[in-house]
Amino acid sequence: MSQQDPTGNTGSSPGEDPVITELEGFENLVRDPETGRIIPQTRKERKALEAAQAEIEHQRALPETVGAERGESNDTDPETAEPATYVDNDPVVAPTTVSERPAELEEPKQSTAGRNLPAAIAVGAVLLVAAIIGIFWVPVVVMVLISLLLLVGTWEMSRLYRPYKIEVPLVPLWVGALAMPISAYFGGIDAMVFALFGTMILAVFWTVVSDPYRPLAAAMTTGFIVLWVPFMLSFGVVLMQEPEGNYMVALFLLAVVANDTFGYIVGALFGKHPMAPQISPKKSWEGFAGSLVGAVLVSIGAGWFMLDLEVWRSVIVGLVMVVVATTGDFAASMVKRDLGVKDMGNTLPGHGGVMDRLDSLVFGAPVAFALFVVLLP
Repeated sequence: MSQQDPTGNTGSSPGEDPVITELEGFENLVRDPETGRIIPQTRKERKALEAAQAEIEHQRALPETVGAERGESNDTDPETAEPATYVDNDPVVAPTTVSERPAELEEPKQSTAGRNLPAAIAVGAVLLVAAIIGIFWVPVVVMVLISLLLLVGTWEMSRLYRPYKIEVPLVPLWVGALAMPISAYFGGIDAMVFALFGTMILAVFWTVVSDPYRPLAAAMTTGFIVLWVPFMLSFGVVLMQEPEGNYMVALFLLAVVANDTFGYIVGALFGKHPMAPQISPKKSWEGFAGSLVGAVLVSIGAGWFMLDLEVWRSVIVGLVMVVVATTGDFAASMVKRDLGVKDMGNTLPGHGGVMDRLDSLVFGAPVAFALFVVLLP
């Protein structure tokens, strides 16, 4: 008969894997909401979890009389004892120094930015070259690039909900990820909206016939992902079809990049007042001010050079893009914080997931279309 530990966890039966509830040195772990089991999201987490389980099994296999034979006492001075992490009904003292950890679990050396800088630069360069070729010379490349990113991005999003027993159907997501940018490229905004309706209907039908554990949650989550990822980003393809649309897309992208770059630099140097400490504690009002100044200056220069825009129009574009891009960052941060993850995925080395790179562009694409085509034609 199993006993209950002081943390409220119930011991597992013999032959079952120990229920690990904490891993030393790891934060924002994804857990099963019902059992509390850690669900590893990375190779490092999986190795740490396997090592902790093996250690527990090893300790359980040791004869209980070993300590008595050596004359050791089970009494521990609470003033000097290592803090114990309770796993099932066994207290386990986790390693507190890197040297005590298995060699394969030691933290890899990274740049001061916390990312794999060479990989980040290489991936960013490939995406940048593909975007430039598509925007200025071969427009179909933009449609293909967005379609590929949407396929990966929707897959990443669907995986995040599995620990919560929300089974997001991939087929409707992938159909929408392909149908919307392709429809936008060949048929414009009307065709893209019809593709959205078709995707939503398919998502509900697929959810019903697949009989998931939580059907309403699965259908609502699928609809959210469809609207947030493929639908909004496909406005960038629609904008490309407008006269001088390639320059409009280029100006929109430059404004968003300026927002991220100047916001990061100014925030890192002078940031003291967080904008939303519960959602994104690293974003500061000082960084936001830097984003506004930088994006407006870049928009003025690029707008005059590429589209011969009046200064006041370029200022509006820069200001609106900063607000929209920041909102996109906050939206992604809310999703990640609510789901208990640091990144949306790990498919882009040095960057995280696809949606970690596209979060600023998601809201920006439809707003850029509205600015250039509807409000400031």
